[in-house]
Amino acid sequence: MSFAPERTNIIKEIMADGAHCGDPIPVIDELTQLIRLYTPQNPVGPSGRNTTLSSPLLCKLLPPDYSRKKSNFHLSHDVTEGLENAIRFLRDQLPLGSKMEITKSKIVEYALELLLEDFDEYGVDSILAQKILKEFQDKGDTNELT
Repeated sequence: MSFAPERTNIIKEIMADGAHCGDPIPVIDELTQLIRLYTPQNPVGPSGRNTTLSSPLLCKLLPPDYSRKKSNFHLSHDVTEGLENAIRFLRDQLPLGSKMEITKSKIVEYALELLLEDFDEYGVDSILAQKILKEFQDKGDTNELT
């Protein structure tokens, strides 16, 4: 006949009057020593959403060339609303099984790729450069922009 080991409630012991004569500090010191003993010397903290070095399961599921970095941007209300409209429209055009494959991130990435390709090809005459330059010219900036 085997018995399960008795479970110890560490927090209850720390807070109990009888533990270490009512002084919880030695118990906390002991816990701190244990944590330090079993913690890696150079712990690796979370760093973005780069899944290439993440769990082995994700590495098996994702394509070999998958590499993403999480970025946050502040968008105007109009742009956010336009993005919502675009995602709804595109999802309506797709068959049921593919609807959720269209994400806001994917739309933004495609849009940025197109703008950056145009910028690489046309430089100052690109759509992106023209829009930004026009915005600053409209503000009355008299510096030479081109």
